[in-house]
Amino acid sequence: MPIEIIDIIGYIATNSIKDLFSEQPDLFTFTEETSETEWNLSHHLGCKIQNSFKWLNTDVELYKAIYGGRRPDIVIHKRNTDINYIIIEIKHRGSSNSEDINKIKEYWMYGLGYEFGCAVKVNRDLSFEVTVIHRGSENVFSHSDVRIIAPQNIQSFQTFINQHQDVDRDELNNLVKEHYTLELPNNEV
Repeated sequence: MPIEIIDIIGYIATNSIKDLFSEQPDLFTFTEETSETEWNLSHHLGCKIQNSFKWLNTDVELYKAIYGGRRPDIVIHKRNTDINYIIIEIKHRGSSNSEDINKIKEYWMYGLGYEFGCAVKVNRDLSFEVTVIHRGSENVFSHSDVRIIAPQNIQSFQTFINQHQDVDRDELNNLVKEHYTLELPNNEV
């Protein structure tokens, strides 16, 4: 079954969130003196997503002076190159993510050329929704049993990046499609 690149990104995001909640079910449990923030959530989710993109850098809350000091929540890119791969904005506590979707499109995708945008909405009950944006399309993902297995050997990605000054994004996306494995639940074909 062929899978689209937007689905791979969506499944990676949902897998990362599910793994985070499974490993830290108390993520939203704090004392009376403390509370969660999007910064805290961004840090934890960024660490989980990094596991699927070891060939890229993951940064949290980068300051973008050319955009009035705006800071995307999570950036998956290759530092000091033009590889701006995924930008992630997070909303928590049931907030609407429509503003984030617009921000992703206007500032990060069209302004800085990110290939994918993800607007993540997380609720205190650990439910979530991920909207993935790619070349004018938007797909919504939530709790999925589909797993995407990231390649263990990242040499082909590092070689590709080192050999291409100007990255052809279609070639990069094809490389991702070729090396990431789709794992369906036992009852699906």
